Amino acid sequence: MQSTRLMRHAQLTLFGVAMAVTVPLMAQSSTPARADSARQHHRQQMAQSLNLSDAQKAQLKTIHEQYRAKFSAARTAAKPNLDAARAARARGDTATARAELLKARELMQPNKALREQQLNAVRNVLTPEQRAKFDATRAKHKNKQGHGHRGKHLGQLKGRGTAANSPVPGAGA
Repeated sequence: MQSTRLMRHAQLTLFGVAMAVTVPLMAQSSTPARADSARQHHRQQMAQSLNLSDAQKAQLKTIHEQYRAKFSAARTAAKPNLDAARAARARGDTATARAELLKARELMQPNKALREQQLNAVRNVLTPEQRAKFDATRAKHKNKQGHGHRGKHLGQLKGRGTAANSPVPGAGA
């Protein structure tokens, strides 16, 4: 009985160590692949919903590759500031973390203009009908931003504490 208990304890310990080593490695290796897969899925979905021709797909792929390199340069420049902000936050130094995040945001500012240029290049490839559908889809998604789970949760918290907004029946009477 005691030896089975020790054996079981040893197995669980070994399993715990194996999981502690394996899970972080899996997460590191799958994150870039997952991001590329999500981008590819988004492009396929857009091509299908807009009924893009093969020539349009090729043009859009070229545009995305050109701008991807440009976006990467700004992210690379901001990475030291983002890493410093993360380290400062871990130390509890919020003032330094904010300052580093502001520096990173300034370095990433050119990406906004690049993003507009990229969108204009994409729109120029589309037919007028496709462009209208593309713009409508973008507007729909833009309106959804900030209204996801967190936005809903924060909206629910705003009315908390008042009897009129209480979820308890009869509390407002």
